[in-house]
Amino acid sequence: MEKVFYIHDKCKGEMLKGTYKCTTKDYEVQDNEGNLVFTKISNHEIPENDEEINTTANIVYCTSCSYAVETDTINYDVEITGSSPDNNINYRIRYIK
Repeated sequence: MEKVFYIHDKCKGEMLKGTYKCTTKDYEVQDNEGNLVFTKISNHEIPENDEEINTTANIVYCTSCSYAVETDTINYDVEITGSSPDNNINYRIRYIK
């Protein structure tokens, strides 16, 4: 089993995996279960029939400071890898620029 931890340089909070979704009224950050975590942009005024409505992107986000970034565009300053003492879990810590 591998666990990946993302840490960014803004507040040093742990980043969690989720989804960035465009709805008919705002942009939402959702957890992996589809639950609303926070709203990133409110009242964006995009027409309901626009092709961007209901589009999603894979992201990592910080619940402490509401920072979010698409996983496809992440640049890492440092990546540390290792294993738990019992070797059951491999881990990877990625520091985001």
